Parts: sequence; structure tokens; C-alpha cells
Amino acid sequence: MKEVPKRLVVIGGGPIGLEMAQSFARFGSEVTVIEANDKVFGREDHDIQKRIYEELKSELSFLFNSKVIHVAVAAGKKVVTVETKGKNIELEADEILLSAGRKPNTDLLNLDKISVKSNRGNIQVNEYLQTTVPHIYAIGDTNGHFPFTHKAGLEGKLVVRNAVFGVKEKVNYDHVPWVTFTEPEVFHLGLTETEAREAHSKVKVYTVLSEDVDRFVTERDSTGFIKIITDKKGYILGAHAVGKNAGDWMQEIVFAKTNKHKIGDISNVIHPYPTHGSIVSQAADQYWREKLFSGIVPKFAEKYIQWFR
Repeated sequence: MKEVPKRLVVIGGGPIGLEMAQSFARFGSEVTVIEANDKVFGREDHDIQKRIYEELKSELSFLFNSKVIHVAVAAGKKVVTVETKGKNIELEADEILLSAGRKPNTDLLNLDKISVKSNRGNIQVNEYLQTTVPHIYAIGDTNGHFPFTHKAGLEGKLVVRNAVFGVKEKVNYDHVPWVTFTEPEVFHLGLTETEAREAHSKVKVYTVLSEDVDRFVTERDSTGFIKIITDKKGYILGAHAVGKNAGDWMQEIVFAKTNKHKIGDISNVIHPYPTHGSIVSQAADQYWREKLFSGIVPKFAEKYIQWFR
């Protein structure tokens, strides 16, 4: 594109649609996002959804629970007919960005000729990433699991071990994070709070606002937010964040969850001051604060001091 469209309609409020919508809004376009669901960031934790929407709605216009009926060109302008709130409205646009999902093009591979089966274009694989022809493997977008470059890297390493070295290792997606590159960024790892409460009898939730972290304060960044969910023993079930470069300063959590560290272990790691990563450390500190100042531990500590000190 050589010029910035004055009015842009984005069909689809998924990650790519929102990333592009915000970019064009900052170029100067008036952007309207048409979304079939009642909210954006539907796969994110409910607290994350609220915070990122509050940020985006100041830059973008949204039509929720809406469906595109027709697109046409009239008098040199593109017109999008949208069904919303029980009626049809027309939106004029200089350009339209269609971001309503991707359709696999594996039909071009003639997979049936080599007996490799697919389902709606996604190549079927087992837990070792083998297709229906055992010596043929499928990784990345082709198998339909998480369309992320870093997930394809995980699978590529596993396939090398399985196919070349004969190691029978199963793929595990439990620790695959993702980041939506709006501003601020949205980071996601593991279960949301709702999912965790459905799967576990008892969970703990630790949250920190960027306004309580000095590095964010000095940068006048009040958008940051972190939420870590653990089981009753402190093992990490999920971690979520909103903030500038959140995908960078949340990597410590990915390592901890992948290697089965408790949240309290992060508190024992020295974090340089002042850094953005302190927000993770502060969340972890809450674990020990709760242990030390609630339940039986304070009573035991009081008796210990009386007897031995």
C-alpha cells in the first residue's frame, strides 16, 4: 500500500486483525473492527480481556455480535453491509482487511496419493507427530495445532529426535506460550483462572499492577498487569500479563512452569533493580508472604522465638 486509508474496516477481531487494526489506527486511519463474538481476546483470562479492551477501545471502534452480510463497491467506495443489533447497517471504507481465519491449502499436496490422511485440511498426526504413514511427519501449521512459529520449532526438534535418532518422545503443548503483539502486548501461558478452577479443587491467584513496580512507574506505564495461577502446592497452572514487551519479561515463568518449579522458587532468584521483571518477582513474593503470615507458620515461629531465642 502506498497510502494510508482514511477509513479501514477490519473483518475479524482475532490477534492478527487487532494487531493490524491498531497499527493502521496509529498511521492515522479510522478503524472499525467487526467481530462475530461478544468480546475480543476470547481465549484470554477474564481480567486480561478487560484490561486490553480498555486500552484498545480508545483507538478502535468495535461492532460485537456482528456478521458481514455483503461487500460491494459503489461510487468508488467499498461498502460493507453488517448485521448488528438486529438490523443491517452499511459501513463505507477506503480499504477492507479480511482477518476471519485461515484455510489450509494442503489440498495442493495430493496427500491421498501417498495415503497421508487429513481432516479439513489439517494433516492427522499422532502424539509422536507421525502421520498415517509412520515415516512421514507433519509439523507446524500443517497439523492444525497452535499456528505459532515457536510451536513449530518445538515440533521440529522433537521430530529430529524421533525420526533421526529413534527416540520415542511424545509432543507436549502444556507449556506453549503465545503473545498478541498489540500495544500493550498480551502474554498467555497455560490455564486461565476459570479453566484452573474447573480443573482443580483449589487454586491460588497472585496479581501485581505495574503501578506498584518502580520501573513501570518511572516510565509512566500504568497499563501493566500480571496474573499467576497455581495449584494449592504452588505449582504454576497458568500465567497471564498485559504490558509493554510482556512477551520478554514473562519468559522466566515459561521456564519455571516447563521445569516444574513452584512459584516460590522465583522469589528466591535475585532480580536486578529496577527492571520490568520485578513484576514477576513481586507476584512470587506473595507466595512466601502468605506462607509466613497466615496459617500455622506464624504461631510456630512465635513459639520458636520464645523457646530458642
